[in-house]
Amino acid sequence: MQTWELVLACASMAQVPQVVFVPAFTSGDYRKHREMLIRQFALDETLTRFEPLVFPDCDRVKIRHLRDETIVSAAELLLPVSLRPGGNMQRLLQTCLDGNKRIVDSFQTEYQERESPLAYAWENRQLNPDIVTTGEPYLIHWTRTSNTAWPDETLLDYYRAVINSDTYPRTAFATLTNIITKGRITASSSHMPLNTPTVSLSGLSPHEVIPLMRWRARYRQMSFEPYGIGIRKEYALAVGIRAVQYYDRSAPRPAGLPAWLTQSKGDITDWRAEQEYRHHGDIDLRGIPRTQLLAVTLTAAEAEKLQKKTGFRAVSFLP
Repeated sequence: MQTWELVLACASMAQVPQVVFVPAFTSGDYRKHREMLIRQFALDETLTRFEPLVFPDCDRVKIRHLRDETIVSAAELLLPVSLRPGGNMQRLLQTCLDGNKRIVDSFQTEYQERESPLAYAWENRQLNPDIVTTGEPYLIHWTRTSNTAWPDETLLDYYRAVINSDTYPRTAFATLTNIITKGRITASSSHMPLNTPTVSLSGLSPHEVIPLMRWRARYRQMSFEPYGIGIRKEYALAVGIRAVQYYDRSAPRPAGLPAWLTQSKGDITDWRAEQEYRHHGDIDLRGIPRTQLLAVTLTAAEAEKLQKKTGFRAVSFLP
């Protein structure tokens, strides 16, 4: 979670006047980010002053450090919350202690490293026999806990849900339930060639996909989790879902195919193991017969809950 986004959302909801520093590489980049923030957080421009921080010759790490230094330098009052020992913010705070800045530490809490493993423990767990024999093959769109807004909501809606919920409201199960309730798998351009909005699916059966469920530290999220919506393969191919063509990074993309249908084999991870399929744009589930669909959850209790709420056939990994 971006903590500055949470503050921005709270200020927008409470109609608090604020100064928003926007780091960018170019003036055009600044204008694009400014408009995105106004739209995503429903910012009242009469209450918001934007300060462009344009650093054309910096990488992303350096630009974040320059942003923090500029904000701390401009601030009259600093309220530290949680500082990583030896981190950049602690260093900046120390320079303020040596100066004449006003610092109020009433809200400060001890920094804690994550201790629990970010993974599912499958060892010594018996799988539900139904998950191994689901019948005809399916192409499955696997979901995961979202660390930001769903594709069909704004960042303000996301943070409002986080603030108003006793538990985290964007779990993998909540994401799957949202997809089925709304009847649509929303395409995403994230990590897609040429930023083309697509829906990704896997041709692997549920039990075959377990080894691929892993934490991706680079993106601060799981690759995917044991929650998904499947479409019978024969039907899926008939409605335009197509197999991805893999290629060596050292070679050109396969000729005669749109970029969104291609994927490099990968240098560290061999992406061919996912047996990926893609659909250009959203998938409207409302036009697909229920007999062609299958929901997948981790527990039997979740499968039962989903079936009662949506009428979808659901199967669980665990009995």
